[in-house]
Amino acid sequence: MLTPTSDSTSTPPPPPKSRTWLWLSLGLVLVIALAGAAFLAGRLLNQSTANLGPQTLVTGPGGGAPGEGEMMSIQIQITPAPELPKLAPEVAGMFISREDNRLLIGMCNMGTAMSSSSGGGGSGPEMITRGCEDGQQVEVVVTQETKIYRETTQLDPSDSPGGAIQQTVAPGSVEELSGNMSVMVWGRRTGDRVIADVLSYSQPMVMSFPGP
Repeated sequence: MLTPTSDSTSTPPPPPKSRTWLWLSLGLVLVIALAGAAFLAGRLLNQSTANLGPQTLVTGPGGGAPGEGEMMSIQIQITPAPELPKLAPEVAGMFISREDNRLLIGMCNMGTAMSSSSGGGGSGPEMITRGCEDGQQVEVVVTQETKIYRETTQLDPSDSPGGAIQQTVAPGSVEELSGNMSVMVWGRRTGDRVIADVLSYSQPMVMSFPGP
């Protein structure tokens, strides 16, 4: 009887995914203006997602809907701000509402991509989300001990899409929270609530590239 031999050549385990891609997936909205058009980057907001690859940007002539225009992919590497925890956030989603020190965060499955053109007559890029209002929502409680930061990352037009960008944050306030903002929360769960230790929020960020 022949004994099967095992292949002595083993494939080395893949390197762990960089935390920079986690931040890009969870915490950063990029609005990219290129050759007179604006692109809103679709982004996954589910912290369990495994797809942390290149972000796909969609444009359609005259502000066409996603899927009707040209597909474009870019990669942007983000070096996380040192003020934020190294662990994945307990909550990552879109701001829904606030009542005193209680926040309601929509656990959106994903953000969709939408484009607008300078010739389309629209008011500019708009964030479209699915699953925020009608999907799962989490109540976040902010205390006096909660550290609150707002996104201040500057996207330099001279930076190439493949270059690394340093994420920066500054002290923030829940008073600044409004619609169209993404929120990340690190803290502890108590029943259906999350008591926030650290909270970070960001608005859509604009990055311009020179036209051809």
